[in-house]
Amino acid sequence: MEMLAYIRLFRKWLWLLVVAAIIGGVLAYVIRHNEPPVYEADVLISVGGYIASPNPNSAEIATGLDLARTYAVLMTTRDVLQGAIDALNLPLTEAKLRTLVDTAVIQDTSLLSLKVTYTDPQQVADLANEIARQLIQRSPSNLTPAQQEQIDLAGVEVQRLTEQLDELRQRLAAVDAQLSRLAARETFDQDEYNRLNEQRASLVDQINQASGTIAEFSNAVISLQARTNSLDVVEPAVVPTEPSGTSVLLVTILGVMIGLALAIGIVLVLDYVNDTIRNTTEATQVLNLPVLGMIARFGKARNASERLITFRDPSSAVSESYRALRTKLLYTAGGPEKKAFVITSVSADEGKTVTAANLAVAIASANLRVMLIDADLRRPNLHQVFGLSNEVGLTNLLASEPPTSYADGELRNELEKVLQETSVPGLKVVTSGLLPANPTEVLGSLAIERWFRAFMSLDTADVIIFDTSPALTVADASVLAATTGAPVVLVVHAGKTTRAAAREAKEQFEQLEVKIRGLILNGVDPDLVRTGKGYQIDSDAAPISHRAAESTLWRRSSLHDTRQLNGSAGTASKPVTISKDGMAIFIAGHQEPISIIVQDRVTIGRYRDKGPSRNHIDLDRYGAFEAGVSREHAAVYREGSHFFIEDLGSVNGTWVGGERIEAHTRVPISKGSEVVLGSLSLRLLFFSDAAENVSVPSQN
Repeated sequence: MEMLAYIRLFRKWLWLLVVAAIIGGVLAYVIRHNEPPVYEADVLISVGGYIASPNPNSAEIATGLDLARTYAVLMTTRDVLQGAIDALNLPLTEAKLRTLVDTAVIQDTSLLSLKVTYTDPQQVADLANEIARQLIQRSPSNLTPAQQEQIDLAGVEVQRLTEQLDELRQRLAAVDAQLSRLAARETFDQDEYNRLNEQRASLVDQINQASGTIAEFSNAVISLQARTNSLDVVEPAVVPTEPSGTSVLLVTILGVMIGLALAIGIVLVLDYVNDTIRNTTEATQVLNLPVLGMIARFGKARNASERLITFRDPSSAVSESYRALRTKLLYTAGGPEKKAFVITSVSADEGKTVTAANLAVAIASANLRVMLIDADLRRPNLHQVFGLSNEVGLTNLLASEPPTSYADGELRNELEKVLQETSVPGLKVVTSGLLPANPTEVLGSLAIERWFRAFMSLDTADVIIFDTSPALTVADASVLAATTGAPVVLVVHAGKTTRAAAREAKEQFEQLEVKIRGLILNGVDPDLVRTGKGYQIDSDAAPISHRAAESTLWRRSSLHDTRQLNGSAGTASKPVTISKDGMAIFIAGHQEPISIIVQDRVTIGRYRDKGPSRNHIDLDRYGAFEAGVSREHAAVYREGSHFFIEDLGSVNGTWVGGERIEAHTRVPISKGSEVVLGSLSLRLLFFSDAAENVSVPSQN
């Protein structure tokens, strides 16, 4: 899916995205706002005694790392947690406390982190410290009472000996001072000097003995405490001053994002499982048929006559869409001979009758005579759309055989019995008449075939349109098209017609070798249809007489019969001259052709990022993008006086003479060939050697 398609998809479901984001934000705010503030306290515990050793060995370090992971699990055991609850007399259960405790081993260390979360700042610190104490108390590293007594006694002795050692050092310092004073005198008492030396030697011996004893006691304590499987609190928990967790604002924003993400996921899933045809690109890819027109939704009318928008509101954008449909349908249908079409839909309630009626009005407004026949002999509605009587109609006509001579007078008399005038000049309607018990057999009978030939033989109508039953509901449309040989125009409702149903309808026509002229995408989102805003008909402008307005459109359909291409009616003739290496490309619905010189190869498509080229024709101004034309859609080749066209692997295909051509295969084209790129209709004219009144420029 292209980015533009995603944008359109999310615009369609914008209301769901907004609602989901609001609901997510409100729920997150309410939940977070009603939660009491929580606090966190951490205790850091060292596992193993190698940290206190100046030269730990690798075995002690590895053991400490392994033990740390074990104690992380033991810290949340029932005995440890229940012991902490009992010690602090807290109103908690062991299971509830377990949800408040989180343990982790700091990577590549034997340090164990204990984190407790609780609503009371003082109790959360007490809990953390008490759990650590309970773990140490219950761990195998805890000293026995006898060992602890030895350590306590050693501590008392070390303290006593340390005090004694301080006293001896003070006495030694005093004796040294006396000896220094005696040595400074010229004469002194030798006996006193000897006595002080003896006293000093005794003090030194006592100091050495006390120091040795202290060292022995200290080594004993170290020996008792220096164990590999030991636990020590490195950093106790302190009372937190600020609550933890994210703020209400951040939680609300997170809720909005989660709600929006869920909505986007739902939209994408709905789009993925949606099997309906929603745009022209999908319609062309699924059915491999040209899209003749896109008709936007234009509301639900209270009665059928209000759906006749081309007559009720001819200046509307929807009416312009029907006129564009008229142009493409008649332009791609060939020369000026009388034309007939069978309008049907895939399933019921897809707008075929409304489409047929508005198309008939649009064609009649181009100064063409239209015969609109209600061949839906099951649920006829044309008489309601135009406000006509349905007492007599097609079934009455089929009850009688047409005159074998096809004499104009006799046929006209028979037709006058069923033809009804409408408020639209040039448009006459044949209603269904009384409904038969066997509609399919009636529409496939020899009578309908003969009457159709009679219709085509008279000059009472330029275009004949049959409105038939839905293709998949009954076989009426297939039978009528096969009997009369009239091509089918298939109405597809955007967002309603499924791909499987559309394929089945197409296969049904193909099995009977019925030609499908193209499809009409009905009920399209108005935002996807180009409205031509700013170029609508002025509502105050005076209308030109219907019969006085010459149909430029109809004359253009015969342009392949002449090399002198005249301008529109009412203006001076302005011939378009084609040289032997030139070509004129007429685009449906546009007056002026594109004149090009084909030296060897010319590509046709849309604007290219690498810049314009004299060997590339940009059709963007003619609605190429909406028609599904690729950037380099097709190429035209000239070999002498012969021309060829090749589809360059376009997405939506190229049709020549109503048949899709294979990609990357050159197909010969003749003067006046009908070419459709996607759903954009073209007619190609170039010089030929046929004997015609042609003005060829000098080749000097």
